[in-house]
Amino acid sequence: MMARSGKAEREQVRRRLQAERVPVAQIAVEMERRFAARPRTAWRYALGWDQWKTVQAYRIANAAAIDETRISKWESWPHGGTRPSLENLAGLVLAFGHGCTVAELVDDDDLEHLSPAERRLVGTLQPTPEPTASMADMSLEWADRVRLGFSDPRRFADAGLIDVFRLQLETAKAVDGRSGAAAALPTTLGVVAGLRSVLPDVPGRTQGTAFTLAAEAAELAGWLFRDLAEGAKAAYWYDQAMEYAQLCEDAGMQGYVLMRKSQMAYDAGDGHRVLGFARAALGGPWQLTALGQAEAILQRAKGQLMTDQHVDVENAIGRAREMAPDHQAVLHVREATCWIEAGQPERAVELYDSALSAPSLSTRDSGFFRARRSVALARAGLPNDAATTALEALDIAVHTGSGRTRRVVNDAATGLLRWRSSPAVEQLSHALSSSP
Repeated sequence: MMARSGKAEREQVRRRLQAERVPVAQIAVEMERRFAARPRTAWRYALGWDQWKTVQAYRIANAAAIDETRISKWESWPHGGTRPSLENLAGLVLAFGHGCTVAELVDDDDLEHLSPAERRLVGTLQPTPEPTASMADMSLEWADRVRLGFSDPRRFADAGLIDVFRLQLETAKAVDGRSGAAAALPTTLGVVAGLRSVLPDVPGRTQGTAFTLAAEAAELAGWLFRDLAEGAKAAYWYDQAMEYAQLCEDAGMQGYVLMRKSQMAYDAGDGHRVLGFARAALGGPWQLTALGQAEAILQRAKGQLMTDQHVDVENAIGRAREMAPDHQAVLHVREATCWIEAGQPERAVELYDSALSAPSLSTRDSGFFRARRSVALARAGLPNDAATTALEALDIAVHTGSGRTRRVVNDAATGLLRWRSSPAVEQLSHALSSSP
């Protein structure tokens, strides 16, 4: 009877606060205070959900299968149960919606059991303005916009709220390049969750901008899962990006997602899908940017090479460079994989050397291009250089958590098996077997 009474009291409190138009985040705080609920449980109470409902919302939002036992264990930790990863917490953020953030799903007990790096990530999900009076005022203004936008989206989900979401998304992109996809996911999924919660009620004057940003955020989520080597989740989010882009008639984003899918197919070694998506990107009414068209041309060439079709690689590269003369650095790394597929890895090594000398190269990209360079070196018959470069890439992959880079390093190691007696190759093999 006590359990039923406690549940009834919680529901009474929730309905009263809801009737007073109190935001869900504040209802969760009240649930935590009044009923001594842990933060993850408090959010579930604030929404009026049982664990079964939470499971369903999590499955829909994340395309991931979990059960009620998993939710229970996440809510109990660290006093028993199982520790949720930052990705798990980000998944709950997406399921709960209503502007929930990862920081609101952990308390001091949780933080004591997180690593310093994880505590820093949880604490920097919001932008950290300089400690000046003007920036502090701006931060308060952002908070007010979000609070009003969630409490009454029909009136307050305006351009100001969308600007806050966009700032968060730009923050996630910066974090991705510096610290890796796992670090950027909580913010990215939080932006998607926030937009999802207000989109049904966004006024017409803001709707197009909101859907456009939702498409961009979903595409970023797809990219992040792709870098984590989570192919099914990446595909899900690319599909979500396509849907949002269709809803706001953003033809450019639709073509861009097709090109991204072609690139992901290359990661998986599926030449037919590489070619099919590249042709679709080039053949539809997508209004691709000049760079997008150039990249799609190179993707098509790679797909043709992978499916044993004749390709004039020089011609394809020339057309791509003419299409986007201001983006040669980006195109060089796309051209390099064309030369690898064409059986001329030495030319790929030169292009990767050029890309790796760029001063603005992100940490994550530095690791990935080194991994690709190691594959080219192995195919060129330079095992010591290949193994040394692969070791450098592996160190960065571990730092950024890039499963995609790790996969390419594994490909390089496979290509080096015939030189397994080389000390450098042996060192690489040991590093791969012992790294997390």
